[in-house]
Amino acid sequence: MQPIGIFDSGYGGLTVMKEIVKKLPQYDYMYLGDNARAPYGNRSFETVYTAIHCNVLNGSLNRVARW
Repeated sequence: MQPIGIFDSGYGGLTVMKEIVKKLPQYDYMYLGDNARAPYGNRSFETVYTAIHCNVLNGSLNRVARW
C-alpha cells in the first residue's frame, strides 16, 4: 500500500499530521514541509502549484520523514 502524503506549507502541518496518525495509525505517511516558501496564503495558485511541482520533480518526496 502506498503511504499517505502530507504536504505542509510551513505552519501547523506537523500538529495536524500527528492528529491524523492518531486517528488512522494503520497507514504509513510521508511528510514534506516547505518552510522556505511559507506562508502560502498570500500567494497565487500558480506560485503555489509551481512550488509543489518543483518539490516533487526535485525528488523532495524521496527525502521526507516517514511515520
